[in-house]
Amino acid sequence: MWKNRVRLSPGEALEFKSKHEKGNLGQEEVELYSVVDSEGKVIGSVRYIDHMSIKAPFHRSLHLIQIDSMGKALVDERWNL
Repeated sequence: MWKNRVRLSPGEALEFKSKHEKGNLGQEEVELYSVVDSEGKVIGSVRYIDHMSIKAPFHRSLHLIQIDSMGKALVDERWNL
C-alpha cells in the first residue's frame, strides 16, 4: 500500500483533499492530501499519481511525492506494478 511509504511522525495524519483524472481516457488518477499535525494544522502535502498505459500490455506506474511546509521533498518515489 502506498500510504506505508509516507513519512509521518506520531500525531500526524493524512487528510484527503481531492481526486481528479488526467488524460483523454482518464488514464491518470491524481489524489491530493494534506499532512496535518495533532492540532489539525497543515504541515505538508502528498500527491499520489496512478498512471495506466492506454496501450497493451497496459503497464501501471505510481508516483508519490510528499512535501513539507518549507517546500522540501521528503519522499519522491516511483514504482511499477
